[in-house]
Amino acid sequence: MDCFFSREIPGVKGYEPGSITKHLCEIGLAYWMFDDGSYDKGSNYYTLHREAFSLSQKEAMCKELNRKFNLHCYPMKRSGGDFMIYFPTKDTPTIVDILHKRPRP
Repeated sequence: MDCFFSREIPGVKGYEPGSITKHLCEIGLAYWMFDDGSYDKGSNYYTLHREAFSLSQKEAMCKELNRKFNLHCYPMKRSGGDFMIYFPTKDTPTIVDILHKRPRP
């Protein structure tokens, strides 16, 4: 996911606004979900865990994900105090459809 990092300050990771809109396609989102995502089977929702980004950066990422993929995600506070990207149950059919588009070996 290095394409999401700002190149303005060497050595400092920050989300570059517009990166999701510019660089991420459905297959890329599928790989990202398989790498950093999780699924709660009991409650039927998905999450993305991106600790490298601040809350405001995660909010910007959610806006782009929602706009580009017709989702409804938002940052949700975890018990440890950090925020994860939460995809509510109504997004599950869309996420599953995207995950099935990932090429398999």
